[in-house]
Amino acid sequence: MEQSALGLLILASLFKLDLCGWKYVDVRMTWSEATQYCKNHYIDPSSICNQVQHDQLMAKHQTYMRKNAWMVSYQDVDGTCTKSDHSYAVRVRTSCVVLTEEGWLKTNCNQKYPFYCYNEEPVLVKENKTWEEAMEHCRYQYTDLVSLNTGDDLVQILQTSAEAQTNHVWTGMRYLAGSWLWVNGDNMTSQAWGQEGPPQCPAWTHHCGALAREEKHLDSWDCAAKLNFVCF
Repeated sequence: MEQSALGLLILASLFKLDLCGWKYVDVRMTWSEATQYCKNHYIDPSSICNQVQHDQLMAKHQTYMRKNAWMVSYQDVDGTCTKSDHSYAVRVRTSCVVLTEEGWLKTNCNQKYPFYCYNEEPVLVKENKTWEEAMEHCRYQYTDLVSLNTGDDLVQILQTSAEAQTNHVWTGMRYLAGSWLWVNGDNMTSQAWGQEGPPQCPAWTHHCGALAREEKHLDSWDCAAKLNFVCF
């Protein structure tokens, strides 16, 4: 049961559709043109670094889009997937692919297609929800609950959550099958726990990770508690 409970500032003249982190740009460009456009207007071209991200994009594409092909940029794994599991990116990595209703298709990089960019800016949601409700909200409205893998991530999320109405805010940390993990697929390299580190055997109710804003570290928290939360 627990396992199953647990996936651009565009120019005014252009059309865009925000798919919860992935930004669809309805302008036909070559792969290199699309890559440069994303770098100029967003954080990065869209990249798929793990199965969770793949499934999320495919679901959104199939639900909302009915066009034949989409430009999706895969960058070198050392350049784009720094916060995620590189193994998936290595497995699917290719020069240029388009996203169709049936899946991925390798194509000539000089062909012109609409494309996706990706924006991973965190968003504070000032609604009180349980951890699972917060995850569902983030996945429906944005991409997922936020992860904190570096000191910079921690600083950014503390800034984002400064106006939260609860001292603790939900993150994407979850205890499953005897270990802590990020539900968005990021590697478990978080330095955001307190000095004692993550609890090795938390109480069964405290299998969810919340960021304590005043103490500035992660705590294992009651999953049924209703807190504000941060999505990306």
